[in-house]
Amino acid sequence: MLEPTRFLTISVTGAAAAALPPTWGQLCIWQWHGIVDQDEAVFDNGQSCHVCYYIPDGCDLDTLADAIGQVLHSHDALRTTLEIADGELAGQLIAGSGEFPIEIHVSDPGDAESVADTIAKELSARPWTCREWPVRVSVVTVAGRPDFIVTAYNRLLIDVQSMESVIDEMSKLASGRGGELVPRWQSGQETRHELAPAGAAISDRAVRYWRTVLTQCPPSMFDFPPPPPDELRYVMAEMQSISLARAVRVLRKRWRVPEAALVLGALALVLGQHTGHRAAVVQLFAGNRTDRDRRRMLGTLLSEGLMHIDLTGASFAVIARGAAKAISAANQFAYCDPAAVAAVREEIQLSRGAFLDLAVYYNDMQTGQEALDQSDPVEPEPEERSANGSGLSAPDTWSGWDRAWQAKVTRKDIRLLLTAQHGATMPLLLFCDTAYLSRETMRLLLCGMERLLVAAASSGDVDGADLASVTGVPEVARDAGWVRLATGWVDVAATSEVWRTVTGSEACAVMVEEDADGHRLVGYLASAAQPLFAELHQQFVAAIRGRDDTRAPATYRWVATVPARPEDAAAWARERVLSEDDGRG
Repeated sequence: MLEPTRFLTISVTGAAAAALPPTWGQLCIWQWHGIVDQDEAVFDNGQSCHVCYYIPDGCDLDTLADAIGQVLHSHDALRTTLEIADGELAGQLIAGSGEFPIEIHVSDPGDAESVADTIAKELSARPWTCREWPVRVSVVTVAGRPDFIVTAYNRLLIDVQSMESVIDEMSKLASGRGGELVPRWQSGQETRHELAPAGAAISDRAVRYWRTVLTQCPPSMFDFPPPPPDELRYVMAEMQSISLARAVRVLRKRWRVPEAALVLGALALVLGQHTGHRAAVVQLFAGNRTDRDRRRMLGTLLSEGLMHIDLTGASFAVIARGAAKAISAANQFAYCDPAAVAAVREEIQLSRGAFLDLAVYYNDMQTGQEALDQSDPVEPEPEERSANGSGLSAPDTWSGWDRAWQAKVTRKDIRLLLTAQHGATMPLLLFCDTAYLSRETMRLLLCGMERLLVAAASSGDVDGADLASVTGVPEVARDAGWVRLATGWVDVAATSEVWRTVTGSEACAVMVEEDADGHRLVGYLASAAQPLFAELHQQFVAAIRGRDDTRAPATYRWVATVPARPEDAAAWARERVLSEDDGRG
């Protein structure tokens, strides 16, 4: 721990003040990371949320402190604290005045950058209270003048784009070049816009999209018998592949499909192959900085977009183009009220009779990594082609494991998170819960994505009939007790056990019947009194919350007696039906 030599205190007075509900962005990031100590309301940010910036010559400490004070005065988000009620985010308080400390550290000339980096990690790692302004500042001085400014920020209120703007504005003011005027759009304006009719209309339109996708998509990508988890349950794998990066570049130019869609299409396909799904449902991290006002707003605007990608009977080019459309729609309709989305999700879980496990995430990151050499040919020269027609280096690159955790790292359940970073090796970071996807499966998925992209770039496309053999990703094993429904799989024995628990009776069964979509579940109950199927359906859906292996029956039937052979679906179907209802009201 590096102790500061001294402190400077900046007094902020006369700034805007307000007490407001949280913004949609604040609510969304709270749902991800808002883990607090109930007594102290402490949030552990980790060590990743910091920025270091070299201060050019000609700036003294007083000038820098004045610049920091001007920035704090101008931006409401930097003076915002959170109100917590019953462990949840209830509001935001924008302070009009306050005291802001700056840590001053002294360094030798050759050590300043190293000292700044150490301080940055320490500043970011200190737990944040929800009553603390969401930015911390330290200054590293050399021979009496500021050499580095170090900032750490609380991701519940400030995102990395905001901090880059803050540092840029501080440096301009400190160097006498003049910073931005007070921004037109601040977190207070954002809240008021979201509460106004215009904001409600935007949210309502987005929620209609969510309703459509949630009605059609697979309820879960993880409806299969889970493997035994690792001792360290949550694992990160990393692949760095020049082959993959060059293949993506070739396909982007050839098909005019964004790189993000190519990677997403490959992910959706290999995951669908492994899980036996004809479509994939994936959530996207959306920045929502698409208009002039929000592009420069300080705060957090992150939200989740929802994507449904069809995988049936198509070549990879068709899947990739579908992924591009899915990304566009997800970004367009991500900006909405998270509470409204949660309400629709609850409604559709009841109507579909299934837990909607939206636990697959995709994060496309534009980073500052070294790009591919622009002089590299997009298409391989004939003499560079290998025997299999590929001018790209051999696939099956494997970098290995990056990190592992024992405990969950967010409030949300994450089964799979793929982060794609663009650069010469296009690193793919795959985070998985090993209670659903083993380490070997993770390796197969990443290598399968690489093989698919390289094959498509080398041969022009990959036909639907050849996709499985190209990726080499096997389907997960299910025993005969699992049945495919229209949008996924179900364990019939586990479903029957839930039905017995809900009814409190052994005189019942869940059976499989054929229908126009393939199969459906029918819940039978023999009882003296007529059952209230609407109530039983609600209890069933509540009982399977968090479970991927069961679904509520599509219809319920009240029969007079239990058949002589209760394990026989045909025997139940021959019983006299006294009443039939889907239980959906």
